[in-house]
Amino acid sequence: MRKKQKQHRLLTAFIITVLIISSMTIGAFAGTYTSEYLESLKEIVVDFYVDSISTEQLNGNTPQEIFSNLDQHSVYYTERELNELYERMTGDYAGIGAYIKEDNGKIIIEQPMVGSPAEKAGLLPGDEIYSVDGEVIRGLTATEGSAKVRGPVGTKIVLGIIRGMNDYVIEYTIERAQITNIPVSYEIIDGIGYIQLSEFNGHAYEYFAKALGELAKENVKQAIVDLRNNPGGNLDQVVRIAGLLVPPNPILHIGYKDEYFTYSSFSTLQPFDSLVILVNEGSASASEILAAAVQDTGSGTIIGKSTYGKGTVQQIVGLSNNEGFKITVARYLSPNKKIIDEVGVIPDIEIGRWAYEIQTQEFQPLSYDNVYKPGDTSEEIEGIQQRLKILGYSISDATGVYGSTTAAAIAEFIKDNELEEAAELTPEIQAAIEYSFIITLYSREYDMQLKTAIEYLKAGNTKAIAQ
Repeated sequence: MRKKQKQHRLLTAFIITVLIISSMTIGAFAGTYTSEYLESLKEIVVDFYVDSISTEQLNGNTPQEIFSNLDQHSVYYTERELNELYERMTGDYAGIGAYIKEDNGKIIIEQPMVGSPAEKAGLLPGDEIYSVDGEVIRGLTATEGSAKVRGPVGTKIVLGIIRGMNDYVIEYTIERAQITNIPVSYEIIDGIGYIQLSEFNGHAYEYFAKALGELAKENVKQAIVDLRNNPGGNLDQVVRIAGLLVPPNPILHIGYKDEYFTYSSFSTLQPFDSLVILVNEGSASASEILAAAVQDTGSGTIIGKSTYGKGTVQQIVGLSNNEGFKITVARYLSPNKKIIDEVGVIPDIEIGRWAYEIQTQEFQPLSYDNVYKPGDTSEEIEGIQQRLKILGYSISDATGVYGSTTAAAIAEFIKDNELEEAAELTPEIQAAIEYSFIITLYSREYDMQLKTAIEYLKAGNTKAIAQ
């Protein structure tokens, strides 16, 4: 926490996880900002921002324009956006229950939450939310996309979904619900504890500690903590969780503009004899703090792909008009003072999620625009063949040719999935094949990172390879 708090005539700023409202009301109408307000906002930015910056450098006639002069993680929020941010941090909100991210202008579903409306509707990891109630949302940020998706409990929303490498939009009507995001799930796989931690919201430490307790009851001595696609979250949550896994050592070092802090673990009892942390390109921020702490202290082994590389700390500031902002106030280093920002955590064992033979970027996309019959030839038929082979069906026809073995595989797929018999390859059957393909692709059968972790622990390895 910063050493001193700074008070301004238009706002009071704190390091907060709940909204702080000062006594002064700014502006007669929402979305209007006086010059006095903007100048005071610039002063606060200068005070808090991690790098030295002057008010003259903060060009812009709106708060959003002012913040565009800062790094990508510093964002100004309207009242609604700020409240949604707090809901995300606490883990309680109204919506469809899915983790989303922005990727090259697209709003992508990283993972539907277990038991959520999104999961029940059939949304899948990697789905693009192309439209919301008919409005195309490509080009929006993740925050803006989230604002479009959320709404009152019980209301319905129509999402236009683009799946896989295809261009066809599938519409899903989903009823919003109250979501309590419990970010921890656990089970025992072949005697090894498996804990999936999806984000570090306000429930993370509580449920992570419960998972450790349940695994201890089963006398589990080896564990895998899965941080893949975990975007981060609350600093205090990851520090407390790291304190459960790391022996007495620094957890991270944080450098503010004029201060320096070290967070440390003081636990002398570690829950596991051997530990693996799974990471990938979607593991960011707090996930990288935990992975780096485990790696640097030799508490476990990191397996997967290099992480995102977000080595900065943000602070949330509430304003007197119920709006607010998130601003970068510090940078952090690993226990061994390795730089994380724009570098990430490099795994001890680097391996992709899928085996080398599954190169999904080479798969042909499906448009669902055409009906195909035996004898036809097209790139889409090649795409169907590629997917059916991954699903375990045998095809020996030439690439892209709807021959006898392709027809037999499609017929077998229809029977296996209890679909209505058809003599042709309809868009509905194509969509069913794509759905099964993605479900299979993300199953444990093809999860090489998890398989590697299990094999590594079964081989009796107990410490990280690289210190």
